[in-house]
Amino acid sequence: AGDGLGISEEEARFMLHADIDRVEQEAKTWDIYHELDGIRQAVLLDMLFNMGLTRFNPDKWPKMFQALEEKDWTEVANQMLSSAWAGQVKSRSERLAKLMEHGVWVE
Repeated sequence: AGDGLGISEEEARFMLHADIDRVEQEAKTWDIYHELDGIRQAVLLDMLFNMGLTRFNPDKWPKMFQALEEKDWTEVANQMLSSAWAGQVKSRSERLAKLMEHGVWVE
C-alpha cells in the first residue's frame, strides 16, 4: 500500500488484534463467560464483535443469557436463531447456533 491509499496489512492486523482484545475484555465482564468452554466463548465473541456491546449484552438478550446460565444449549441456540441478528447474518447464525448447541462443529 505504498500508494498512500488505505492501510498496510501490518496496520490492518494490528487494528484487528486490538479490536479482538477489546471485545474479549468486554466479554470477560460477564460472569457466565468464564464458565463456558472455548467453543461457546468463541460464539459469544463472534456475536459481540458483530453487534457491539450496546446491542449484544445480558440486558438486551436476557432469555439467551438466562439459558446460558442454565446450560440449556438448545434454548440458547433457539434464542440466537429467533433474533433480528439471525435475519441479518443468515447462514452464519445457523452455524454459530449449532456450535453453541453442541459445543462442537457439526454438519
